[in-house]
Amino acid sequence: MNSAGIILNGTSDNILPKDDFIICADGGMRHALNIKVNCVIGDFDSYDVSSLPSNISIIKHKIEKTETDGELALRYAIKCGYSDINIYAALGDRIDHTLGNLALLAIANKLGANAKILTSTVTILYANNHLNIETKKGTIVSIIPFAGVAKITDSSGLKYPLENLCLSPFSSRGISNIALDDHISINVVEGSVFLFLNHL
Repeated sequence: MNSAGIILNGTSDNILPKDDFIICADGGMRHALNIKVNCVIGDFDSYDVSSLPSNISIIKHKIEKTETDGELALRYAIKCGYSDINIYAALGDRIDHTLGNLALLAIANKLGANAKILTSTVTILYANNHLNIETKKGTIVSIIPFAGVAKITDSSGLKYPLENLCLSPFSSRGISNIALDDHISINVVEGSVFLFLNHL
């Protein structure tokens, strides 16, 4: 199965998704006017879908719901059989939305899928076990614990090795490491982390 792309309603930096199946979460449609979209999903309080062509599937939800449009899109992509998911326009001025969008990576992991957030300046991943990452030498790598303390037993390819390290949410210890090669890895044995690969 190939990848699904989810376009959210955050800030877009004009990255063109190359995924096989594109889902827009409500207002994410405004970032996709020149992209082949397969489905738009949400409560449509941010975008009027009445003028969309008939070949785009529209899935409408009530405004009073317990998930964001982004989570609905993620769950729909997984329901359609996609286990590799790229998320676009996830960051922006609404910090609460940004934090909620970061949590989508953990939700995907819990549901058995691999998801990442992509922008032109950063790739964001989630890890709760061993993770191998292809990157570029010199990439600034920040590792932030999620929802509590995270323990990393070992790493490779980083300027500042992570060995038997406990990362606390009350510390900035994991900020701004550096990739020494085109491949890095970390081994998370307790808790979970977000990895921010800041592109040069």
